[in-house]
Amino acid sequence: MFAETDISLISCLKKSRVNPLPISANSKVKKAIDEAIDDVEAGNTRAITYEGAFEAIAEGMEPVTMLSLTDPSQTDKLQYLSKFHDDILRRFMTFYGHSLSSGSKMAQVTSAELEGYTTFARIYPTILLQSRQTWLDEVNEKLQPETPLTVKFSKPWEHLNNDLILNNEEGGNGNESENSMAFREGSEGAGEDSDTQ
Repeated sequence: MFAETDISLISCLKKSRVNPLPISANSKVKKAIDEAIDDVEAGNTRAITYEGAFEAIAEGMEPVTMLSLTDPSQTDKLQYLSKFHDDILRRFMTFYGHSLSSGSKMAQVTSAELEGYTTFARIYPTILLQSRQTWLDEVNEKLQPETPLTVKFSKPWEHLNNDLILNNEEGGNGNESENSMAFREGSEGAGEDSDTQ
């Protein structure tokens, strides 16, 4: 999904460039146009002369026909693709316990909505941990290994868990929030010697 979004961003960026294509009647006119374009990009002034110029001006010279294969107005779509990329990243990180805030000026995000993602980010990894421990308990019961197999949070998650519980015990009249209780139960349900998640 990230790769497809990046491809769309690149495609939109390239196809929204201001890049009109002049159409020439012959190679001589093409050469003159190419040289003029190079001078314009270099910041130089240039005059194109040819036989019959005065007559053409008097009769009303037709402008060079331009073909446009791009649409500069599509640049406004880049912000939506960029926001979509951030939303995918936030969704992925939330599932693994990191609540990212990707709110932008495109939409108003309330503090309650942000807190909802934070709560989910804290609870879901605990559910994953408990599911893995339940499976390992069944494996231990059937295989009876010399050293029982266990699973626990990685070191960063253990610190987050301990800080979360400590903050709630020191404030709020000593009452733990549902998030802290979920973390405590998840950690206590896992063994000490284990692979990390």
